[in-house]
Amino acid sequence: MLRLAAYCRVSEEEQVRGENIDAQKMEIANYLKYYTEPYTITWYLDDGISSQTYLNERPEGSKLMAAVMEERYDQVIIQRVDRLARDDLIAQVMYRLFKDHNIKLVSIHQNFDINTPEGQLMATTFSGFASYEYHVMRERLAAGRTKNAYKGKWNGGNVPYGYQRDDQGSFIVDPETSQNYTLIKNLLLQGHGAGYVRARLKELGILSPRGNPVWSKRTLIYMMRNPFYKGEMTYKDIRKKGNHPPLITPEEYNQIQQLINRRGHRGTGYPHHLLSGLIKCYCGKGFAIRYTGKNRVRRYCCQHKYETAFNCQAPLLDSDSLENSIVNIIISFASKPDAIQEAVGIANQFSNMQSNIRTKMKRVAALERKLKGVQRLIRKKDEMYIADIISDVQYEEEIASLYEQEKKLREEYSTSKEQLDQTAQKKSDHKKYIKVAQSLKKHWPQIESEAKQQAVRELIADIQMGKDQLVINFREFSLPLKPNLCSRGCWFFT
Repeated sequence: MLRLAAYCRVSEEEQVRGENIDAQKMEIANYLKYYTEPYTITWYLDDGISSQTYLNERPEGSKLMAAVMEERYDQVIIQRVDRLARDDLIAQVMYRLFKDHNIKLVSIHQNFDINTPEGQLMATTFSGFASYEYHVMRERLAAGRTKNAYKGKWNGGNVPYGYQRDDQGSFIVDPETSQNYTLIKNLLLQGHGAGYVRARLKELGILSPRGNPVWSKRTLIYMMRNPFYKGEMTYKDIRKKGNHPPLITPEEYNQIQQLINRRGHRGTGYPHHLLSGLIKCYCGKGFAIRYTGKNRVRRYCCQHKYETAFNCQAPLLDSDSLENSIVNIIISFASKPDAIQEAVGIANQFSNMQSNIRTKMKRVAALERKLKGVQRLIRKKDEMYIADIISDVQYEEEIASLYEQEKKLREEYSTSKEQLDQTAQKKSDHKKYIKVAQSLKKHWPQIESEAKQQAVRELIADIQMGKDQLVINFREFSLPLKPNLCSRGCWFFT
């Protein structure tokens, strides 16, 4: 008995033109009436799926590919070759897959056998025509979008927040969400930053465009930079006046751009904070400098405390007293060589344990696998974009996210690899600490702030925030540091 599979696909564009998947099924069913040999058939139907989507990424197409690789069928029947793929290179890959697994591909409108040289030639010709037709269609579509843009017309995409479309497809103001946009605009014009605006929106229970209770800073900035809200239509480098009602005046728009730019490039005049990047909160976020109060007092603050709506409860850390305490600890090494020698000796015993090294090796290997996986996805998205399988907008959104993932994984991998290398190195010499401490004690007042920061980083790996104390993790040992005073949510050290 013949084992048959039938694959049908229609895109959303084809549905709009009146084509439907039932018509394809009927055509294949009529074709099967001429089969004299008994058969069983399994149907794979991708309804509303674009040809730009790889077969292995389609809901039913992926199941068909898995079945083909398991050689579950003798024949796969399609209406036309473009149901599998419009791109000729991708189609060639599919033909090779069927051939390698001894499965006959039957196209009822294009009769060929891919297992013969003539059939391969015909398959290549048909897929070439499909690819040509597809790329011509894309060129016409791009030309149409450019023409629309010059006329100030909409080229599709998500409807901007604050608007909706009526039955004729025109943009009208959404009574509810447009008020939220106006609230955001007014708060920014009053001089409030994105952090305050986000907290205010959360307090009022106003959901983000994606329905999240917490607005991202990126969403706010993107919305306030979008010229659509001042009545303009944009497409690539083309910007024309649209026919929709604006929600912001050009003067307000320009003022907000200046505010955003100014806030994004503010300087403090204190570029090298001694412990920048070293302090890690128990919530997982790092500490950064924040100036608080009327007198703009310098404090170390968890970045989840104010800059996002996570509302971390970690206390502020008085920067001056904390930095002085840590410097005094380092300098005290010069007069306490025995204590340092003992601490380094204990640390060496711990760091040389094989289990510790194995754990770090597993961590590095796992990060390396994740990094390579993301890099493969980036290459795949590049190939899909070059082959016109995904749109410009889809490519830009997905590739930005993947590059961000790659950056984070690369940094995490480098840090873990460095820690592994340090663990596997020879035992630490306590004399190094004493020598550095003696040098710092002698020259500290004359050293530039950047050099001080580098010296501290050579000795300290990080500083972990605990519930009632800090833990200073030197490169080979750790020391606790408890605050002497806790006042108004801030820790002070002496």
